[in-house]
Amino acid sequence: MIPGFVQGIGMAMFFIPSSMLAYESLPKHLFDGAAGLYSVMRTIGGSVGIATIGLLLTRRADYHWRILGEHVTPDNPNVHAWLNNRGLSLGDPGAAPLLVGETMKQAQVMAFGDMYLLVALLTLALAPIVLFMRKPAKRGAPQPAE
Repeated sequence: MIPGFVQGIGMAMFFIPSSMLAYESLPKHLFDGAAGLYSVMRTIGGSVGIATIGLLLTRRADYHWRILGEHVTPDNPNVHAWLNNRGLSLGDPGAAPLLVGETMKQAQVMAFGDMYLLVALLTLALAPIVLFMRKPAKRGAPQPAE
């Protein structure tokens, strides 16, 4: 519940000002068309972003799967200790599926961590763009000559 709450606050802090900036320089008679275009572009941007993150997530999970899998060997004493804690040995028929499942889970967790880090770094890198935005003019106030 808490991550959803934080996400909702973050989305409100982004989408409300970006909507205001999108419409502030338009005459009122163009608002309907601008709203449609803004909505389509936001939807396309979100879809492309989700697809890109999904692709990167899959690739990172595969990468971590390969790295972790290199360490799941009969020579690794940690593998034997992990199986012993579950009452199994390497020769038990249930050991291999258990090791595969755990390796897959850990690879997914590491891939999600990579994606959260990537999104955080992109957010920090793009945040200074706000400093270059024009301050919206007050409605009814004379526009400065450009």
